[in-house]
Formats: sequence, structure tokens, C-alpha cells
Amino acid sequence: MSAYQSPEIVLRVNRHHHAGLIVASSNPDRIDALLDDYLQCFAADFYAYHPTPDKPTS
Repeated sequence: MSAYQSPEIVLRVNRHHHAGLIVASSNPDRIDALLDDYLQCFAADFYAYHPTPDKPTS
């Protein structure tokens, strides 16, 4: 999460296997821009997917 350095970040989620940020700004357009940017970055940096098996494993 150290790559995310915007001054608008007011809180970082610090939990194992979790990634999250809370941002604040008096400019709503800035919030929208950050969310648009971070959405793509989070998908590239943290998203993981594993398909559901066809049959139960246990």
C-alpha cells in the first residue's frame, strides 16, 4: 500500500489480506478522480480470483 501516497488519504486499512483507503477532500471532483485512479490500481495490485470447483472438495 506504500504506492498510494495522495495527501487526501486519511486512513489506511491495516489488516492481513485486506486493502483499503479512506480519502477526504473538500473538492468532490478530486475524490472522484482518486476513486477512478485507485479502482484500476487496486484491481491490478490486489485483486485475486479463484474459480469455484464444479464439485465440493469435502
